Amino acid sequence: MTAGRKYSLRFTIASLVVVLLLATVAGVLVIAFFIRARTIADTAQSLQSEVSTRITERVVERFAPIPGMLRGLEASVTRGGALPPEEEMLERLVDRMRYETRIEWLAWVAADASGVGALTHPEGVLAVRLQPGGMAQAEVRHADGSRTAAPALDLRSIQDAPWIKTAHATEGTVWSEIYKRPLDGQLGRACVLAVRREEQVLGVLGVGFSGSVLRSSLNSLRVGETGAVFALGPDGAIRTSPSDAALARLGPAGEAAVRRLDGGRAGLDPG
Repeated sequence: MTAGRKYSLRFTIASLVVVLLLATVAGVLVIAFFIRARTIADTAQSLQSEVSTRITERVVERFAPIPGMLRGLEASVTRGGALPPEEEMLERLVDRMRYETRIEWLAWVAADASGVGALTHPEGVLAVRLQPGGMAQAEVRHADGSRTAAPALDLRSIQDAPWIKTAHATEGTVWSEIYKRPLDGQLGRACVLAVRREEQVLGVLGVGFSGSVLRSSLNSLRVGETGAVFALGPDGAIRTSPSDAALARLGPAGEAAVRRLDGGRAGLDPG
């Protein structure tokens, strides 16, 4: 029989040392990998939380004062227990819109569907007088005090507007649901308040803005060198993006990834 090969003690010990060294290196690499992965995950979570906080602060800073502004308007128009003449109310709304940058319109709609309103306009403020029939006379109030007649507005569906119905059904100030605006077809939102005398609704005060206002506010946020802010609805759908081109660049995979960012949903609802 052939005797088995014998290895020297030195070779055996050296082999064991090599194996232990390789195992140690492998262990260190595995531990380093998991530590790095955990560090990256923690950093990403921290950045996401910081960005979400900044977005929330910006939205709150811009839109949170609006209900208080509306209550102030209510106090001014009901001072003395009686509503002022509509012409006087119109002047108050126009004056407010001259320096108000957070919203696009202010309106008072009485129970008989008459009312007044003030809207932003490239050349000043658009003053609107709403007749009970639904047609509205409009004129541009320029900064120099001059006035220019504007085309009449068809507001016959004003009483069916979601923000009007929301005000009638709610006590105090409330944000309406997002709705399609009849004048320009854009999606809009309003903060509204029904002015009551006992149980009777005398009319509705409303202030509102379109999605473009929210978009411009979010676009002013800087997220790193190339980051962008997208606003998501409760269903995860993208409601506001920096631009149509930015949304298109996401593609289906990118859009699905944005929807999974739960932290990005927080604080985007002014209500």
